[in-house]
Amino acid sequence: MIEIRYGSLSSPRDVLRLAIFWTTFGILGGSVVGFLLGARSADDFRKSVLAGLLFASALGVAIVGVQWVRGRLIPKESVAADRVRLADVGLRLAVTLAAALAGALLVDALVFPGFLRNPRAMGSILIYMIAGAALFMAIDYAARFQRIYRARVRSEEQYQARVEEEMRTAAAIQSALLPPPLGGAGPLLVAGRTIPSRTIAGDFFDHFEIGNGTLAFVIGDVAGKGPPAAILAAVIQGMLATLVSAGGTPKAILERLNQALLRRMAESRFATLVLGLVDPGGRMTLANAGHPRAVLVRCGGPTARLERGGFLLGVFGEPQLEDEVVQLKPGDSVVLFSDGVSEARNASGEEFGEARVLAAAATARDLCPERALEALLDEVWRFKGGTPPEDDVTVLVLRYQAQAGA
Repeated sequence: MIEIRYGSLSSPRDVLRLAIFWTTFGILGGSVVGFLLGARSADDFRKSVLAGLLFASALGVAIVGVQWVRGRLIPKESVAADRVRLADVGLRLAVTLAAALAGALLVDALVFPGFLRNPRAMGSILIYMIAGAALFMAIDYAARFQRIYRARVRSEEQYQARVEEEMRTAAAIQSALLPPPLGGAGPLLVAGRTIPSRTIAGDFFDHFEIGNGTLAFVIGDVAGKGPPAAILAAVIQGMLATLVSAGGTPKAILERLNQALLRRMAESRFATLVLGLVDPGGRMTLANAGHPRAVLVRCGGPTARLERGGFLLGVFGEPQLEDEVVQLKPGDSVVLFSDGVSEARNASGEEFGEARVLAAAATARDLCPERALEALLDEVWRFKGGTPPEDDVTVLVLRYQAQAGA
């Protein structure tokens, strides 16, 4: 974009640009006004062009000088906008009048002696004043608009770049809060993944040991998307770690979390969660607060959904939660997921659905948790056929091996 700098002499290029512009204006203006005033011979047009150049020079010098004058006579702040605008217009008209009169005096002295004594001269002065004032104001406001526009574009670009950088940082922090896969010779293998529909997600998962070899695991989904949901998800994840460490069954822990959320949760915000505890012997106790039901994949047996559940958290004082106890056998797996999996839609608007979730989860029977997770996600992406996710997608897979040393 070419920047209009009609009143700047900060570089040789500015000086050249200014000289070319006002020279062109003087030649064209002098020729037109001379013709209107009766010039027909070459000598008349030569004098008219010279007169036009003198007028244009006077206007050009005035435009450069008005920037210095304006900055000292018209304050930029602490004055009502209408008063500033009125003073600005008055200053420009006064400068244009002074420049036109100065040009007229030069023409009278150097080109057309007695010019100012001719009544027709007043007409030419008036024409130059009107043309000069109009051109002066048009160029000045065009330049001002361009500066404001360029500054606004730069500001918006800088703001957008800053937001994107902050979002990338937030995504990196959120990713760091999620635990790595749990492998090794322990009784449980665990793998999870969250794929945000935007830069950061309102879904989360976690797993950690709480003593005596017992493993706590959780998957959650906060209402909404983007930063508000991500912030609340991080808060809930931290609160859960504290509440689980204090002891209790999953039902009791989620009830305490619900009371905390009722005190602090913003209106129209809620969360769904599944919290479970698995001891080294394979006894799993699980409570579901409005979340999609977990899938139990028996080694060599059927695949089924766990049935018990209650209401979501942050809305009701009594979420009607229940503890569901399942005895896991070596080779059994538990697959948990957010509604971004079951409600994923293809280009036709069809949902992935529970039947496909059960079929895809059954692959956990023959695969380690990490590969089972990948297989389920691959089925979801294949079903969607390249359409972007409408919601965050989270999957958590646990596999019970057996108590170490058993």
